[in-house]
Amino acid sequence: MTTELTFANVLLHTTNLTVIKQLLNFIIAIIVDSYAKVAQSVEDYEAEQEFFTDLTSIIVISFKANVLRWPSKQLLIRQLRGSRATNVHYGILRLLVPTWQKDSMKSFLHHYARYEFMSVTHEKHDDMSKELSGTKFKRQNISIDLL
Repeated sequence: MTTELTFANVLLHTTNLTVIKQLLNFIIAIIVDSYAKVAQSVEDYEAEQEFFTDLTSIIVISFKANVLRWPSKQLLIRQLRGSRATNVHYGILRLLVPTWQKDSMKSFLHHYARYEFMSVTHEKHDDMSKELSGTKFKRQNISIDLL
């Protein structure tokens, strides 16, 4: 009788260890898969690159801003905070900075529309279609978080 109980205990513990091992293996597989996805998204995320890539990006954007005559960052931040806008598109920028040239503003919107963290919708609105005729997009809503 004791041999049967000992064998039953060994079998029970072996089964428990096997099940626990399998469950831990599943959990580790889920964690590793999630980590791999996050690591890939960070690698692809242009705003979170290595130092020299960030430095090059800053220089290129500064050059573009000067050549394309974008307003200063301080002016844009001040105007956007004052407007309490959550979506920025051509019409809002035209109201906030009326002296901003049309082509310069379009280049600004097109530049920032390429970033994944900006939510861009391509919708046609009759009030904007005349102003933006001949452009690739009829209207762009670039969602930004204004603190």
